[in-house]
Amino acid sequence: MKDVDIIKFDGARFINSNNSFIKTPFVTGNFLFTESKFLQEIPYDPTLDYLHQGEEILHSLRFYTHGYDIYVPNETIVYHLYNTKEPKIWIDDKDIEKKRAKVYKKIINVFNSYNNYIANLYLGKYGLGNKRSINSYRRYLKIYKTYFKKVLINILIFINILIIIFYLLYIIFKKLF
Repeated sequence: MKDVDIIKFDGARFINSNNSFIKTPFVTGNFLFTESKFLQEIPYDPTLDYLHQGEEILHSLRFYTHGYDIYVPNETIVYHLYNTKEPKIWIDDKDIEKKRAKVYKKIINVFNSYNNYIANLYLGKYGLGNKRSINSYRRYLKIYKTYFKKVLINILIFINILIIIFYLLYIIFKKLF
């Protein structure tokens, strides 16, 4: 699969849980148990077609901003088995990357948003909650500094472009007058 600049799950690792549930910032689509009323508050976004990686991190962000705390069991109960011979859509569909591109762009735009309001412009009615901010989620994931480093780089690029434009305008006006 083509590498996309979104947050991805990188598999499991052993954590000594001391026989208790473990708080996590992530919701998984294959193992989600809660009261069904969450679907009224955080309905699934039907515009996430053909997505294999990305919808879980977006669901995680939405759960977090709606005020939910997520816990995982202290032992493995279920897992995905990807080494079967059954066809998989991400292998069989030759146009899958084109179909996913729009959805990936949406997720990238959400995670690059400065605040919940801007993120919700991309998400529409399947938006973030107002109990916690996207910035506090970044801090929870320990990616806050990385995000603001990107923002700072973009600001510096913009300033440099402005300097070049002003310099070119200066040269043009100097030749004209």
